Amino acid sequence: MTVTEDARHREVVCPFCGLGCDDLTLSPAGGGFAVDAGGCPISAARFALVVPPAAGARVAGAEVAPGQAIARAAALLAASRLPLVGGLAADRAGLSAALALAERTGAVVDHSGAAALHRNLPAARETGWMVTTLSEVRNRCDLFLALGPDPATAFPRLAERALPVAPTLFSAVPLARPRLRIGPGAGAEGGIECPPGRLLEAVTLLRAVLGGRLPPSAARAGWDLAPFETLTERLRAATYPVLAWNAGAMDFPGADLVILGASEIVRDLNEKGRAAALPLGGAENLVGAAQIALWQAGYPLRHAYGPGGIEHDPRRFETARLLSSGEADALVWIAALRGEVTLPETAVPTILLAPPGLSLPREPDVFLPVGTPGIDHAGLVFRSDGVVSLPLRRLRETALPSVAQTLAAVIAALPGASS
Repeated sequence: MTVTEDARHREVVCPFCGLGCDDLTLSPAGGGFAVDAGGCPISAARFALVVPPAAGARVAGAEVAPGQAIARAAALLAASRLPLVGGLAADRAGLSAALALAERTGAVVDHSGAAALHRNLPAARETGWMVTTLSEVRNRCDLFLALGPDPATAFPRLAERALPVAPTLFSAVPLARPRLRIGPGAGAEGGIECPPGRLLEAVTLLRAVLGGRLPPSAARAGWDLAPFETLTERLRAATYPVLAWNAGAMDFPGADLVILGASEIVRDLNEKGRAAALPLGGAENLVGAAQIALWQAGYPLRHAYGPGGIEHDPRRFETARLLSSGEADALVWIAALRGEVTLPETAVPTILLAPPGLSLPREPDVFLPVGTPGIDHAGLVFRSDGVVSLPLRRLRETALPSVAQTLAAVIAALPGASS
């Protein structure tokens, strides 16, 4: 098919990772969209998804009228002792509706990516941290140090968007930006090779070398100190070094302490210069979910609505624990921003809100088809750095409702709901 210029969508926002790239050019392609410019493997795969001809609601695997599926979902929630509203991969309006449903049913609220959020929280909450924005990184950073796995895996356009060798807002001369890393595979890139299980040791050692407080035993711990000394010199010489990490990829014991150590290194560097941290993340609008939970409920994610008010407990209200313990006896799983659906392993009644046509690991008790924000309907998502909300446009005409519309219908069908 030949695509005319009029058929193209320009300056499209991609809602599928925390970078929030807003420069994509798309063209219609077989019911989905081809990314002609500004794309990456993640955006290419997600924008290409096609709405199948049969996109109906289902109950126990059988297609039913939307009203029947809504009524069944409401009945399951009404019979539940402790529902869990999870996944939360939705736009701002969908997230607000999810919290409204949780409040109405006395549910727990948790995001599928909340583990990453809670690895970051100790540093932010207990000692405070000095974080920056993607725009500041682009315009000021002259040394970029990543900790852990290569962030380009989850954020393919990170270097292009935040670290280009190009003129900046403050200088017509292109800014050189060495990119270094401490983590698995980093040795091949000229960084410091380090398996995930020893990342805490490496960060602790770097801070000790930076502060001239090297413990006598450090040299006997199997580390070559020379790369740490060289890295320390480069950090001190930089005018705006940035330490970055993707907490979502740091699934190992002590990850929160690694992040705390990185935050303390940034604090140490700021005693004699200027430095900042850049926590990367935010896929599936995790940052938006965290922000909306705070302003709508007054508590971080992993909170519950009960007779005595709202309670927050990041361990007690974790999805896997609630389901495995049997405390949660109904699950609402929202996956409107996913290219695939990974449902938690559970036997409890499950209500799934997701775009139709995706491969499912199992058939939920109730399937409610919804559109994808930024493709099937307009909406807002938050960028990884939390300072910008990005507007999403509707790109195609479908009959699919949004998460917000679907959850509003479920709330209206609950017993005792006002007409």
